[in-house]
Amino acid sequence: MRDALTSLATHSSPTIDVADEPKDRWFNPYRVARSERAKALMSEIAAECENHERRTGLRTRKRRPRDQEIFQQVITALVANLVYHHLIANDGEGVAISRSRQVLGRKSRYRPKASSSVLPQIMDRLAAPELGIMRIELGHQEVFSKARRTRIWPERELIKRIDRYDLHFEDLGMEDHETVYLKSKTDGTGDPADLVEYEDTELTNQLRSRMLKINQWLNHADILVDDLRLSSAQRIDPSDRHLRRYFTRGSFQSGGRLFGGFWQPMSKADRLDCIAIDDEPVVSLDYSQMAPRILYAKTGLLPTFDDAYTIPGLIGHRGVVKKIFNALLFVEQPMVRLPRDTRGDLPWTIRGPELIDQVKAFHAPIAHHFETGIGHSVQYTESEILVGVLEELRERHVVALPIHDAVLVKESARNVTKTIMEEVFYRHTGLTGLVTEET
Repeated sequence: MRDALTSLATHSSPTIDVADEPKDRWFNPYRVARSERAKALMSEIAAECENHERRTGLRTRKRRPRDQEIFQQVITALVANLVYHHLIANDGEGVAISRSRQVLGRKSRYRPKASSSVLPQIMDRLAAPELGIMRIELGHQEVFSKARRTRIWPERELIKRIDRYDLHFEDLGMEDHETVYLKSKTDGTGDPADLVEYEDTELTNQLRSRMLKINQWLNHADILVDDLRLSSAQRIDPSDRHLRRYFTRGSFQSGGRLFGGFWQPMSKADRLDCIAIDDEPVVSLDYSQMAPRILYAKTGLLPTFDDAYTIPGLIGHRGVVKKIFNALLFVEQPMVRLPRDTRGDLPWTIRGPELIDQVKAFHAPIAHHFETGIGHSVQYTESEILVGVLEELRERHVVALPIHDAVLVKESARNVTKTIMEEVFYRHTGLTGLVTEET
């Protein structure tokens, strides 16, 4: 199997309210050179950029040590992103990047040195025709049409050097950066929450330490991706394993889900068909009915049903019931409309308010928690359980890739993983976790 694989050791979706992170097509200021040949390329381009500055009179003085360090970091991040974009089999969209003075240069725990106020200047240097390193298309704001971000592409000379240096995904890496993100409470207008600059405490240091151990464990794992079996032409970078934990509403007891990792954006089918761990196919083990069981446990009650989402009178509409239940956990006012994307799944004779009332009636023992926003607290418990599962599996030397309330593990680790998932859920809730295998 190894020979065929790329190897490297408002109510519609209330549970993914932090999915507004930048995707890979955005400039990633943490991307760096990992191999010696990639570092040699970065140094070569930095030297040529400095020679260009001297020849054209753009700069006459030597940079101070601190400025030279930032210059090198910006060059490295820009070139690494362009190389990555070329390798990922891009679709011509380029790498989106900000040149805003309001964004760049502002100190933040979420921003590295490469997001410096000198970044636009260095971009312009690398875009000089005589260097042939990158092409820039400046962004613009429009009154009556969609604004467009500035984008960059690798140019002819850089593409030649990528081939000459024989660069691949494993030649690039990510420098260590923040893994504990805190987002503010949204203002109810639909705008995404802002990142909060927080002071480190014993708690945040502990959270970061846990994430560091998980990321180091994943970075050294034997995880393979079979590019030939992917359902799309998009290349997958199996070295992208950096997980971040996002807390919400300005609290480290709200949210806490894990984001990041090459496997999360993949389809369920591609994960199962194309990923291998320790040279074995993977299985996906998922917590069933996680949110309702956590909420019943928080209320001190034992569920009396087999399935929280199978309700008399709504048999055959389990998916709709699940969406309604989750929406009731996250809204903070009486819910009078169905979640988006549910109406088409129901007969038009069924009215939305009646459905909502049926879900409330079926779950009457916990209905007083509905429409209070308790879902954020439930989501925190979910995230603590998943992180606990990862830590237990790490102790057992079982590699696991998390996807919110599920994990991917190699087939031979199926039983031990299921047992650990059940035990960790019980420790947090007092109820046995319901673990199923996704197909």
